[in-house]
Amino acid sequence: LDWFDEQLKDLANPNPLPAVSIFTMGENRWRAEKEWPLTRAVPKSFYLSSKGNAAIDKTDGTLLPNSSSRDVSDTYVFDPANPYWDKSYEKSFPYDQRDNESRKDVLIYTSAPLQQDVEVTGEIELELYVSSSAPDTDFTFTLTDVYPDGRSINVSGVDGGYLRMRYRNGFEKQELMTPGTVYAIRVKNIYTSNLFKAGHRIRIQVTSSLAPHYDPNPNTGTQIATESKLVPAKNTIHMGKKYPSRLILPVVAR
Repeated sequence: LDWFDEQLKDLANPNPLPAVSIFTMGENRWRAEKEWPLTRAVPKSFYLSSKGNAAIDKTDGTLLPNSSSRDVSDTYVFDPANPYWDKSYEKSFPYDQRDNESRKDVLIYTSAPLQQDVEVTGEIELELYVSSSAPDTDFTFTLTDVYPDGRSINVSGVDGGYLRMRYRNGFEKQELMTPGTVYAIRVKNIYTSNLFKAGHRIRIQVTSSLAPHYDPNPNTGTQIATESKLVPAKNTIHMGKKYPSRLILPVVAR
């Protein structure tokens, strides 16, 4: 109504909206901002690490403040006939991700319990070093807030943070992979504003499908719309000194 009054009746809006309105989850508070993204949000890296068994042992993968000096990798099998399925696809909402995280084709990496509150507001990026047995495959991630009781709640829409490898260098041309070759990629376009409270942990899931938001990649490198053959792919995340895979979070000082 304020907008109609201003546009149709030339009346001044008595309650102008701020340039940016942000709802910060965890704190459950709306706040006004003058810009987006926030210039005071400082990128902070959390490095992926494991003993190489994160696909089976869900406690193996960790997020560390510094890159490990030891090179290691985690491999999982992505079967396009059995894709990861987002139950909130009709209307995005936060829900406990532990069922999704129990899948053998989902890697999880978790920080230590936080010693103090950490606000993350802005675009989240995941820098990965990856390889595959297939000429084309996908990589996606989900950011979650792990509560002291073990609940793992997604703090962004599960429909973002997705990369099809044939488009890793842009949509202008398709570039297939050489199986076994390691590629550096950045998975982006996922946003949030969440206060991770002291005692909580930060977690990411890494996998290769996100149905029904994205059609599962058949992994054949052919035309996806007409491909009828589905081939499982062995996908690998490389970590360590040579391959410093990391989660990059926009942290806001409080």
